[in-house]
Amino acid sequence: MSDVHILQLLAIMYLSIWIGAIIKPKTFERVLENFANNIAISYLGWIIAVIIWYIMVAFHNTWWWNLSTVITVISWLCLLKGILLFLIPDWYSTTLKKLIKIKSLPTIFAVFTNLLGIGLLVIGYYI
Repeated sequence: MSDVHILQLLAIMYLSIWIGAIIKPKTFERVLENFANNIAISYLGWIIAVIIWYIMVAFHNTWWWNLSTVITVISWLCLLKGILLFLIPDWYSTTLKKLIKIKSLPTIFAVFTNLLGIGLLVIGYYI
């Protein structure tokens, strides 16, 4: 899988999350609540984050200013998330519960994932 394919896949994933958060904000909040309240789901998230990190870094661990660097940064952020989920799940859960109380969270998250998705879409399809 080339850099362009990975960026296109990430763009589609982030734009899908954006659409879901805009169309069904209550569902988005329930997903976050379940993630914050269920330790098993947190550990599953840890496993998935570390697997994604390993696969992406194994093939795209470059720090030159090109498409691979975008993939490398996203993959190292996956590892950071995995470490947080595994080593300090209580802190992660508590922080997530505080974020859920913010009424504008779905909108903030939607704007962030939209910008990230559009940026990756432009890079993946037009550059």
